[in-house]
Amino acid sequence: MLLDASPVFYLDLNDDALIRDIVSGVYTGTPEALDIQNLYPFGALVSGLYRILPDVPWFGLLLFLLQGVSVLVILLQMLRILLPLTKPAGAKKRALILTGAVLAWAASAWLILPHFFFVQYSVTVGLMAAAAAFLIVSARSGADLAGGVVLVGIAYCIRSEMLLLLLPMILVALLFSYTSELTASRAANEALPGIRELISYPFRTEHYRKFGLAFIGMILLIALGWGVNSIGYAHLDWDDFVRFFDARTEVYDFTGVPDYDRNSGFYGTMDLSGEEVELLENYNFGLDDKINADVMARVASYASRVGTPLSARMGKAVSDYLYRLRHAGIPEQYTWPQTDAPWNLLALLLYLSVFLLSFFSVRNRTFSAGKRVWASLWQPLLLFAARTTLWMYILVRGRDPIRITHPLYFVEIAVLAGMLLVRQKAPRADVMQEGADREENRRVVYSLSVVLTATILIVAAIYATRVPSLISEEQERREEANEPYEELREYCAEDPSVLYFFDVYSSVAETRPLFEEQEKTGDPDNLDLLGGWAVKSPAWQEKLETFGVDDPQSALLSGKAYFVAHKDSDITWLEDYFDSVGVPASVMDEDMVADTFVIYRVRKERKR
Repeated sequence: MLLDASPVFYLDLNDDALIRDIVSGVYTGTPEALDIQNLYPFGALVSGLYRILPDVPWFGLLLFLLQGVSVLVILLQMLRILLPLTKPAGAKKRALILTGAVLAWAASAWLILPHFFFVQYSVTVGLMAAAAAFLIVSARSGADLAGGVVLVGIAYCIRSEMLLLLLPMILVALLFSYTSELTASRAANEALPGIRELISYPFRTEHYRKFGLAFIGMILLIALGWGVNSIGYAHLDWDDFVRFFDARTEVYDFTGVPDYDRNSGFYGTMDLSGEEVELLENYNFGLDDKINADVMARVASYASRVGTPLSARMGKAVSDYLYRLRHAGIPEQYTWPQTDAPWNLLALLLYLSVFLLSFFSVRNRTFSAGKRVWASLWQPLLLFAARTTLWMYILVRGRDPIRITHPLYFVEIAVLAGMLLVRQKAPRADVMQEGADREENRRVVYSLSVVLTATILIVAAIYATRVPSLISEEQERREEANEPYEELREYCAEDPSVLYFFDVYSSVAETRPLFEEQEKTGDPDNLDLLGGWAVKSPAWQEKLETFGVDDPQSALLSGKAYFVAHKDSDITWLEDYFDSVGVPASVMDEDMVADTFVIYRVRKERKR
């Protein structure tokens, strides 16, 4: 299937599909700039494009192109550095160096290939951040720094939380860039730069525009994106929903819903029954108007207090971190590979490469052995400290899917690769060495580069053989899983005036094609979740109004809407809920779709 003439590309998660539905107009009938997940500038851009050319799959196309551009930027920057650097070398040596570098890039791009078949906007941000970090750490001019800053600003507007998670490593790359230029600008390598010099360096007239403005520009673009987004969501209805959304994220992504039986006293203070708490547990909270921003915020706060103690989470996180750092299994599948290999192995090899090349490049006669080690080690150590902090943060929080961990690896590897290039283009030994020593040093550095590049390529090649089967297996799994969902959507489309509320956990296996052609009728999609991150938003309310519905509860009871769930789902909670709010009702089978999903009608009278 990988080599099929028309391969199927997917949006990785149904979250990505829902964003697309909102910005394209499928969700409410009109393209919406406020899509909840992206910041307003990006949402406004994409929704505007859909308004102009509605038949173009803009959302998937932009994500796909941004990923491709990011990978290509790394290749072009690498060649810009290596082509002039290898001119003094002989033809064979130059060809070997360039071939090795291009092969290393190609191997990395091949290993990333699954993320082009299954596109997720957080991973898109990760690849853009990696390109930005690579441009910055290997910068040859202010234009390189500016390019990195622009990528950071765009990435922030696509997925602000992911960019902020990766920002510390990008800032470390900026620090390395200006310290490298400081070292190169000195008359000789007679000493390492002092603290005062490091602090004052970016504010010198000749360097301020390069590094001071790069840092300020990055912060200003982030602040601008945040400010424009705040203005876009400034309406009172959106402000209240954003509070609800943030609390919902905390509960479902991190803390979990506290058990009712053990915490009934707490729920009693908010007048929440066990049946209402069950709506929180099964994610179908859209059924109950009582579950609002204040309730969700209190649940999130309480859950963080009664959850697993920080000390226990820290202990487990340290153990998991050390295991994941060294574990070298073969990925079992795309979504849950059960290993961080080959990314963890490539990162460790690059750390070793940076240290060794730095150590053998620092051959200054005035340096003691300890100073040579420190000169070679402080940058890798600082980057490793930054990555360790970020990894501990996500592990302690218990949120580590590949859409978060892979971007962390991408940026880390990009910074290390850029550091290697910097060491190749600016060896710090030549100034203070005799001709024979200088030539010996060059031979050592060249030999090390060949050996380390070959080792990296071998590791990448071992794992590269798994990539085609990884993609084809995932495509087959998704194609099979999507068949009943496609039939369900066709069933619902037969009567577009009727609204169908989908049980959240019955919907999670569906994924949608990246370049899906959707019929633009001007009417909203009539299959919607009964919970999830868009529920209770102004866009959701707008959609309900289009169907002449005030809320899901009254819609179900009046027969204006149906409930849809997987045939194996236990839906006794639905009748229990209506009983608990004083509206006895029976839930009756109305139809079956694809021998998978049951269409339920809710009647006020109890079935006898």
